[in-house]
Amino acid sequence: MPKLIQLAKYLVYSYENYTAARFGDNELKLQAMLYFAQRECLAMVGEPLFEESFEGWEEGPVLAELHFFFEEGYDPFEPLEMKKLTEREQFILDRIVFDYGQYEGWYLADLARREASWRKSRLSVAAEATEPKLLELADIRADAKKVRLYDTLFDVYLDEFEDFEDETNRSKGYLDSDRLEMAYKIKWDKTYDVIVKRKEELKTGSKEPKLTDLLISFVEQD
Repeated sequence: MPKLIQLAKYLVYSYENYTAARFGDNELKLQAMLYFAQRECLAMVGEPLFEESFEGWEEGPVLAELHFFFEEGYDPFEPLEMKKLTEREQFILDRIVFDYGQYEGWYLADLARREASWRKSRLSVAAEATEPKLLELADIRADAKKVRLYDTLFDVYLDEFEDFEDETNRSKGYLDSDRLEMAYKIKWDKTYDVIVKRKEELKTGSKEPKLTDLLISFVEQD
């Protein structure tokens, strides 16, 4: 079974498991959620979730491989198939369900049509055109750079971490150029030695120093 089909089936499974509601045969919603999954994966790890390309249809980004997905002998995802997907793939799709699953397909498609990657694919396309242009992965990657990553552990956006150098400024957290490069290298199935630098600053009149931790690097263990 193609990996894209497995991912699509798992997304539906995750949605129904999380919401206790039927996904139905809403292909519009499926296509939009997979677009956001691709963008989210690029934002988090710098790699695409799947290799297939989106086409820029009028209704939004579309994966031609998933046309009539619910109509051609659709078999629901089985928990025994879980081992065929990596923890990273499951995490990304679960995150998309959590962030976008509550919305209707038409609303998600409208959000996707606001993306620069989709709008660029529609440039110079005649209204009556039957052959859509592809969304370039580089353009989706550019859209991914605008995503504000959220840290569920600390309940903050990663660009809200305090700046190590100057507490009056706001750091870009993992999204600054150095730490973004490091974050791209993280793999869910690896163990890392994390190097953190701690700064102590004693405020005037304060008995307790203020401690600020700065992430320096990830070093993958052998």
